[in-house]
Amino acid sequence: MLLFALLIALGNGWEAKVHFTHDPPRKAGGAEGSIHVGSGKVRLEEPTPLGETVIVAAEGKVRLLFPETKQFMEMDPAQAALATVPPLSLAGMKQVGEENVDGRPCAIWERARQTAAGRVHQRLWVPRDAKRFVFLRFVTRTDRGATRADLRELRETAQPASLFSVPKGYAKK
Repeated sequence: MLLFALLIALGNGWEAKVHFTHDPPRKAGGAEGSIHVGSGKVRLEEPTPLGETVIVAAEGKVRLLFPETKQFMEMDPAQAALATVPPLSLAGMKQVGEENVDGRPCAIWERARQTAAGRVHQRLWVPRDAKRFVFLRFVTRTDRGATRADLRELRETAQPASLFSVPKGYAKK
């Protein structure tokens, strides 16, 4: 019974702190954020020049939330990578190499796509010893620049459904 409960808990998601690096470098905003992943959904919290921005990809939609103004906007899901949404599976990706991240051997997976807004190239560093799909780094490159996200303090824990929805009181931009 305990093993069954543990397997259910592990299937409920994971979260980590994220350090962002941008090329070209941003003139404002911070570098420290967080990521929450659960059941094919992702929430990425990032300090930007516009203030705290929360990117939520869930139920086939991509939304940008702006907590300071209590507003949100929706993006075409095909453009999700332009908002630095990481792939949540290896489907459509190919392994291109190996590298250690924080002492852990990782396989590097990538995909490149042409979108209406230009070419998008994404890479994930997936630990070889992972029992389920997690990653320690992701990089998104577009014609406008690149974002690298290094994850740390990754922990498996249930992610509440409310993390992946627009909070009450937010107005559509």
